[in-house]
Amino acid sequence: MSFGERLRATRIDRGLSVNQLTELSELGKSTICNLENNTQAMPGGQTVIQLCKVLNVSADYLLGLKPGQGDA
Repeated sequence: MSFGERLRATRIDRGLSVNQLTELSELGKSTICNLENNTQAMPGGQTVIQLCKVLNVSADYLLGLKPGQGDA
């Protein structure tokens, strides 16, 4: 599973729309969409941290280093 697939699955699992994730993470909508669609390179550390905080998952999970969502 790619970073984008994990991001989308987690967002949906949390019941968030792209717009809601955009607002909560303070990231641009195009950034979220591009990450989910794997049309943007792997995000930087600050972006990953922000997404993990909002989605309450570990960076290891989101980056594909550990299976399962785990706690942030």
